[in-house]
Amino acid sequence: SDVYKRQRLRFLAGREGTRSSGGTDAVTVTSDGATLSIPAGALPENTAISLTHSSTLTPFVPQPAGLTALAEVTVDLTGATLGLSAELRIPAAGAPAGGSVFLARLELVGGETRLQVVARAQRVDDELVTQAWPPLPGLVQGGRYVVYHVSPPVGLLAGVTRAGGQPTPAVVSTSALPFIGLSGTDGAYALLTLTGSVRASARVLGTSLEGTADAEVAAGAVVPLDIEVAQSLTTGRVTPASGATGVSVTRQVELETSAPLDRAFAVAGNVQLRRTSDGAARGVRTVLSASGLHLAVIPDVPLEYLTSYTFEATGLLDVYGNPVAVPVITFTTAGQAAESMDLDALAFSYPVDGKVTM
Repeated sequence: SDVYKRQRLRFLAGREGTRSSGGTDAVTVTSDGATLSIPAGALPENTAISLTHSSTLTPFVPQPAGLTALAEVTVDLTGATLGLSAELRIPAAGAPAGGSVFLARLELVGGETRLQVVARAQRVDDELVTQAWPPLPGLVQGGRYVVYHVSPPVGLLAGVTRAGGQPTPAVVSTSALPFIGLSGTDGAYALLTLTGSVRASARVLGTSLEGTADAEVAAGAVVPLDIEVAQSLTTGRVTPASGATGVSVTRQVELETSAPLDRAFAVAGNVQLRRTSDGAARGVRTVLSASGLHLAVIPDVPLEYLTSYTFEATGLLDVYGNPVAVPVITFTTAGQAAESMDLDALAFSYPVDGKVTM
């Protein structure tokens, strides 16, 4: 309609230099020295395409040792997904010599912003140009991207995440680099990692399904690695440790769990603090942290001196509905400290000008 056309023109006003139309036809858009080229046939019909390039990085972009963020770009494909990968070119000025360069897309995963590598890049004259490296998908979606220079040698892990033998979507990561691999309904993922011995971890969001697999990765290699996920046991670690002595009578008991606790079950009725000698229970209250991973069990009144207590947690469930395994622990409180005064340290004086000092 005419109203829709007027609104669309108003939205595009002031951005004509970074936006064009293409997809069925080949199209190239530029922004501040960066160029995005989309091949013909990448979309079933032409659509609005835009590019915004910024050499000023947002503060949250991770740059651990060996990684240097070179630039950020924002690509708008009007919600479309390309059937053929686009090519991105950015100025190579400032890129360290050697190493390798990759393009990572910012993904919102479980409420956190993570980075998924989608393409590698090569230095071509005075530019960095993205290139295909199967099984990386390439630049096929809109979103925010970061161009990284990686100094150490790297390779790819590629495989399928499965649960019960069936492909399942999961998030795959390693501790070596801040990148993730995201598998879809087909379970297929690709993940950039450092060379050497690597352990990859996969987890299914919204469940306690997780799994790990190990691989040896050579520089530039694509290493097949399927990962089977299964129900994980949620465990708890208690402080003070079992057998501890000299524990303060005002000390709270703290429980740290491997998965978030269900708040409906993290209540005083599901934990017990009792005197070991006769089983007499002590009244407690509980406070669960915002993350759900830390539960404080606070006695209503100070404990007795030089007394053994037993702590037990039963009936706790994690947010996935699974029981939480917590060891039974016993600890002994400290004795009452005798007060002592050094009378020789006290000094008195007669009033001087109406004042007395001590």
